[in-house]
Amino acid sequence: MLVNRRRFALRIACAAALSAMSRVAWCGDTVRMVHSFSERSPVHLFLEELVPRMEAAADYNVRFEVYSAVELGAWDELMYGMFEGRYDFVLGPGSLFAAHRMDVGPLARSDLFRSFDKWKTFSGSVAEVEIGSLFEKYDLELMGSSWLASEHLVARWPIGSVEDLRGMRVRVGWGSAEHAELLEALGAKAVKIPVSESYAALIKGDVDALVEPIGWTDLTFRYASGGTIIRNWIGGHVGWLVGRKNWQDDMDPFAADLVKMAITSAMIDLGDHLEELEESKLDELTGSGMEVFQLGDRDMRVFRDAVRQSWRRSLDSEDRRIAELIDGW
Repeated sequence: MLVNRRRFALRIACAAALSAMSRVAWCGDTVRMVHSFSERSPVHLFLEELVPRMEAAADYNVRFEVYSAVELGAWDELMYGMFEGRYDFVLGPGSLFAAHRMDVGPLARSDLFRSFDKWKTFSGSVAEVEIGSLFEKYDLELMGSSWLASEHLVARWPIGSVEDLRGMRVRVGWGSAEHAELLEALGAKAVKIPVSESYAALIKGDVDALVEPIGWTDLTFRYASGGTIIRNWIGGHVGWLVGRKNWQDDMDPFAADLVKMAITSAMIDLGDHLEELEESKLDELTGSGMEVFQLGDRDMRVFRDAVRQSWRRSLDSEDRRIAELIDGW
């Protein structure tokens, strides 16, 4: 109680001093969130929109600041800055943490969640507790997750079933081992090409299709008219929000609880927003001459069997157990 009274007195003193000086400043707690995306990404833009809502949810006792990787200069700064206490929370894909030699199991893969709907069941699940334990080894606390983007297959010609993928040359990104394994299991051939070269490769016929999230790019609008997008291609990208273990040590416990609830809710809102952007993009593509195709139940069973085969081939027993727990096979 003594600490609370001192803090309250400090805030009153600050407010009085600032009032006398006719300028505005902040005298309360501040939490800093950094993420691995650019300042022009839909992640950053929407998080900035969420700041007033998060501050309201925290009863205006805490100020939230959001920074992008571009503002900080490099991915390395995200994690090192948090461990050194300059930032409280980091949001990024599993590959961000794996790049810092952290054993986060299978989180760098994009085939853990079948779809956005499957991710929506993750919060509060046993699987979330399991993922939290992966971060606890590094004195990090899992605060929440956000759906970032679904994977889609964009082909140059119509596709009616997964059987049509046999023999196709499909562009995948560097380091996308799971896509190569999945495509191989479906009878297609994976071709690794940087994203900057994928459009030219498709137009020249070097590849017949490509796998990419379309929600964040306008490149898909330039792909050949008359092609097909498989809407429910398995997989998607998830962002993980973690905090350093002692982020709330100097904060009133009640305010810290409000912060936790505010940022957990913000992650759900961010995921919903990014999914809405993606659905809007798919609707626009349908009107531009692209066919947006939905795989049927039989094809999805074939797809899921291929994912399981990929997991058996490339994951050790513990990572496979976590993957199966996440997706509930």
